[in-house]
Amino acid sequence: MERQPQLPPVQAGELVTTGTITTAHAVHPGEVWRTQVDGIGLPGLTVELTR
Repeated sequence: MERQPQLPPVQAGELVTTGTITTAHAVHPGEVWRTQVDGIGLPGLTVELTR
């Protein structure tokens, strides 16, 4: 970001990611989220929200 002076600096409380491929969604207790990755040999991931 240092090389992009046209962009405002990151502020406290902002979310910074390292290359998401989807939009961010709110999560809630009881939900189960799964990923499926095709074409690059990575396993999927399952996350169950309990609190």
